[in-house]
Order: sequence, then structure tokens, then C-alpha cells
Amino acid sequence: MNVLRRFNPKYCLFPTPVLTSCVVVLAPCTSSIQGSQVVSRARKVFDEMPQKNLVSWICMVSGYVRNEMIREAREVFDTMPSRNVVSWTAMVSRVDEARELFDAMPVKNDVSWAILLEGYFHHGMVDEAEELFDQAPVKSVSLYNAR
Repeated sequence: MNVLRRFNPKYCLFPTPVLTSCVVVLAPCTSSIQGSQVVSRARKVFDEMPQKNLVSWICMVSGYVRNEMIREAREVFDTMPSRNVVSWTAMVSRVDEARELFDAMPVKNDVSWAILLEGYFHHGMVDEAEELFDQAPVKSVSLYNAR
């Protein structure tokens, strides 16, 4: 952690893949006070990256969500230049905003359906889960496992 505190990405000449690796490792830390501090540091590296790729964007969203920093996750998500199923799914991990985001997803796959379904069941929202399950275009193994 000491190296991380002294690291200043402004003076870093590492190529984007190396900086992305820093964000990938740091951002999705487990929920804790230290985790949120590490995510904040990862955000500093992320903000000062000269070029960001989809992996670095998704890792920042995921790191914020895992540390229950939803406002920050949404801020990063809303400024992403492009989104894919993985980036949408990273945000759908929170049930309180999940349905709105899920409905706005241009493309949904088994994973996105299963994550929302699992979130409903986890929070005791059985009626919503059953309704979602009935709406799924394909009843895949991942959907049955989410139940």
C-alpha cells in the first residue's frame, strides 16, 4: 500500500495497458473502509490515464458498486464513451436501480437476466423475480440457477 500512496500517475510514462492493470487490480477491492480508500486511489489513477479502455471503465464501475459507492459508479457509468453487456451488468448488480438500467440495456444476455433475477430473490422480491423470469425470452440454465 505504501507504493500506491506514493504513486503519482501524472508523472507516469507507463502505457495504457499497464495503467489499466493497476485499475483492474485496485478498483474491485472487497467492501471495507480500506476498500473504499483503495477505490478512491484507483480513481485517481483512472482519471489521470491518458487513454482509457473498456476494461478500465468497467473495473471502476465494478469497484464502486462492490464498495457500495453507487453515486460514483453511476457517474463513471454515465460518462463511459461506449457500453457493452459487461458494463451494463456491472451496474445492474444493485437492485435499487437495477430494473431501470436493465430496461435501458440495448442488448441483454443470460448473465444480465440472471443477475437481476438473483438480485430480486436475494432481496426477497419474489413477485418481481417471477415476473422477470416469465419475461425472459430464453429460459437458460443460468436463469434456473438464479432461482
